Amino acid sequence: MIFQDPLSSLNPRRSIGQSLDVPLRNFGAATTVDELFDQVGLTPEFKDLYPHRISGGQRQRVGIARALASAPKLIIADEVVSGLDVSNQARILRLLLDLRDQRGLSVLFITHDLAVVRSLADRVLVVQRGKIRERGPVGRVVGTPSHSYTRKLLRAAPSPEWDPDWLAETVKGPFAMDIENATVFVTGANRGIGARFIEALLLRGAAKVYAAARDVAALPDDPRVVKV
Repeated sequence: MIFQDPLSSLNPRRSIGQSLDVPLRNFGAATTVDELFDQVGLTPEFKDLYPHRISGGQRQRVGIARALASAPKLIIADEVVSGLDVSNQARILRLLLDLRDQRGLSVLFITHDLAVVRSLADRVLVVQRGKIRERGPVGRVVGTPSHSYTRKLLRAAPSPEWDPDWLAETVKGPFAMDIENATVFVTGANRGIGARFIEALLLRGAAKVYAAARDVAALPDDPRVVKV
């Protein structure tokens, strides 16, 4: 298992080397800590460091190494790149693909980002509130989705193209977000999507919007907007 937050999944009282040595000994594996480091792109110097001393991307590599310690046939990867910046996301995804091919692994990748699914998966299972909505080859599901929830996930996936109508869509029913009287925090609030998001929140009855922006003077003069 590879967890979403590697920092909380690692024992802060153990060095990185100790965290990897324990599963190796428990499973009687012939692989060494140094060999695991080499497989995930870390150097032996990391053995004596503690989790809080390394970056998020490096911690996730440690999480991958720990998952490999038992020589599994299946790895469950739970939102493993959602907390990383774009460059580290790409590196971790490439590492998982390489390990899959080199070791003959199956990877069950849990994510809400269909852009990641498109680049990583062979088959897709779309689940909403515990119910399977759609399944099939990634090309078919992502290319011609048959369920409305899959289409919503695709629209939410990061895209280089700006969609001027994304805030204009109305979602009704139990899955709609209730904005009225809500308190919201928005970053990058004076430009682009952030500015449009604030406009939409105020229009839909948000009680208070904490707006973080470099240029607070550009924020709307509305008593509900708290400029931070």
